[in-house]
Amino acid sequence: MTDKMNETKSDRIDKWLSLSIMFFFIIQSANSSIKTVFPALNDTAGSMISAISGCLIMFFLFRSLVYVWRRSRSAFLFSYFIFFIIYGVSLLLNIQRGAPTDALIRESLLWTMVWWVPLGLIIYSVRNKVILYEQMVRWSYLLSLVTLTAMVAYFGNILSLNMDNLNRGNYNMFFSYMLVFPLIIHLNEIIDKKYKRNVLFFIIEFGSILINGSRGALLCIGGFLLLKFLLGNMSLGNKLKLSLLTIVGAGALYFGSQKIFEVLSVYGITSRTIEKIAGGSGAESDDRWMFYGYAIDFIKERPILGYGLGGDFYVFYYKVYGFMPESSKAATLTVHNGFLQILMCFGVFFGTIVIFIFWRPVFFFKRIKNPDTRIILVILFSVFIIPNFTVGDGIFVKPGIALYIYFFYNWLNNKKKIKYNSEYKYEFS
Repeated sequence: MTDKMNETKSDRIDKWLSLSIMFFFIIQSANSSIKTVFPALNDTAGSMISAISGCLIMFFLFRSLVYVWRRSRSAFLFSYFIFFIIYGVSLLLNIQRGAPTDALIRESLLWTMVWWVPLGLIIYSVRNKVILYEQMVRWSYLLSLVTLTAMVAYFGNILSLNMDNLNRGNYNMFFSYMLVFPLIIHLNEIIDKKYKRNVLFFIIEFGSILINGSRGALLCIGGFLLLKFLLGNMSLGNKLKLSLLTIVGAGALYFGSQKIFEVLSVYGITSRTIEKIAGGSGAESDDRWMFYGYAIDFIKERPILGYGLGGDFYVFYYKVYGFMPESSKAATLTVHNGFLQILMCFGVFFGTIVIFIFWRPVFFFKRIKNPDTRIILVILFSVFIIPNFTVGDGIFVKPGIALYIYFFYNWLNNKKKIKYNSEYKYEFS
């Protein structure tokens, strides 16, 4: 633990940057949870809550960007330069096809420039990774509690027999992917034998995801456990215990899913995830395979440059429904596969390069010696990259993916600097 008496100015900046990262998710979760808890809010009230949330996030981001500019000016300029080129080409591709550009600007470009890049630059500028991990653990409890308020509302509807709200709230993808972030942090703490409050939080979080979440969140947890087994600094005995507990837990969930579903049904609780597992439909649905086929057709049509970032919104919607949607609905339908969506947006050649950039860190996991750096990267990969197998609403609109990619390339850049400096000193010593 860092000693407050010996805390330097650099440490205080790292704390603020780490706090800003966590509060981005806490405020985002609070925004959605308030609207879930109070579904009767009118559009004006909902918009006001969103505006307040946006202003709070901007406060943290803008103050953090002062430190980013001091510490990572080159990364700041390079990031915006690259994305101005990418979106400039994307806009030209849309205009060339005669396609609308409003969804591209609102649902992709703005998210990238206002949220994605700043959050990535913030984690890139954190120097002390121990402080970053400590802040992730510290604020994960608040993130969990805020997100779980939506679950409290769900059970409140059960107790009050408000079945309209109950049926509307028994599946929430945003809720499950937001909750899996603190869950995996707490799971890591448990595996590292730090049981204080983490076991209780984990049980509630896992149960909530089973009841109210998606199967993709379970994939994140499974991926993390596998990486923890392969990369964790654990004894052989502890690895065997982790393997046994994981196998027993997964087996109990799979073979007992039908009984669990029946018990929950008695209390008026319907779990989409458990129902899917009990029905043997844990794999991809027929609709998703159909979407994959459409995406492959689009890739074949424009294999060189693709459709540009955000350029897939309208063409995919039109392919599925046969008519052009309102701009507000254009980004609501995607291929649900991050790989295919990248190839659709960038073409085969450039898309392959983008995929390589995002998956390159996986091959460096074992080479990262600092345990805090490694576990942070594994957590970010498990929470934000693994879902891209099943959710494809844009890698450049999900700020969590920016955390993962900027965090890795910060480590890689620092590693190269250390190597260069050591060689330089040796040469002139």
